[in-house]
Amino acid sequence: MKRSPLKRGEGPTRRTPLKPTEGIPTAKSLKRGEPRPRIQRDTGPAADVRRLVIARANGCCERCGKTVTGQYSIHHRKPRGMGGTKDPAINSPANLLLLCGSATSPDGCHTAVERFRASAVTTGFVVAQSADPEAVPVKMRNGWWLLRSDGTRVPTVRPEIQLEDENDEDGED
Repeated sequence: MKRSPLKRGEGPTRRTPLKPTEGIPTAKSLKRGEPRPRIQRDTGPAADVRRLVIARANGCCERCGKTVTGQYSIHHRKPRGMGGTKDPAINSPANLLLLCGSATSPDGCHTAVERFRASAVTTGFVVAQSADPEAVPVKMRNGWWLLRSDGTRVPTVRPEIQLEDENDEDGED
């Protein structure tokens, strides 16, 4: 079926008028060469979740155990991805850890986790996108733990030992 082009005034009409864009610069209001300001989206955890993670860690880095007095960061075990995500589980306490330093500072545990990803995966500080952070144990300063969404943690055994015990029950040696 061949369609003819619409003439001015024909076609669907808008039922609700467009909302005014106050405060947002338009292409006409910007000066030549001036960059368009970006609207920042907050993709991090809420303030109450941050407080819960800090309380769970007793104000100490959950990797090395040092008291966090200066720069610290809340680390996502399962990465958010470029631009963030709308998945609420990403900002769950089970996916968050308190680490000293930041991802951009030259020292601190957050830098070590980001720099040495293979080691971070084996110790549970980084979780695969397909995995559930509640099911992956993390090796903290005082042993292996499973983190829960309610902000608690449950002691567990090292994952390799757990696998060996399951093999022994099957009768394999």
